[in-house]
Amino acid sequence: ELGLAETHQTLVMNNLRGRVVVQTDGQLKTGRDIIIAALLGAEEFGFATAPLIAMGCIMMRKCHLNTCPVGI
Repeated sequence: ELGLAETHQTLVMNNLRGRVVVQTDGQLKTGRDIIIAALLGAEEFGFATAPLIAMGCIMMRKCHLNTCPVGI
């Protein structure tokens, strides 16, 4: 959260905020997390773990090998 707030403030101080889209990713698990990130300046949000678990992922960590035992 601190890095997001500092990034937003620095961009605003240098008049660059309108030129940059700030994306946040990682540990976004609840709606509250999204709201906090948005209030701190994020405009885009990346989701990974929660949607995968909802699809049936069992977290084998083999995505890069294309050998998922579940087939996601």
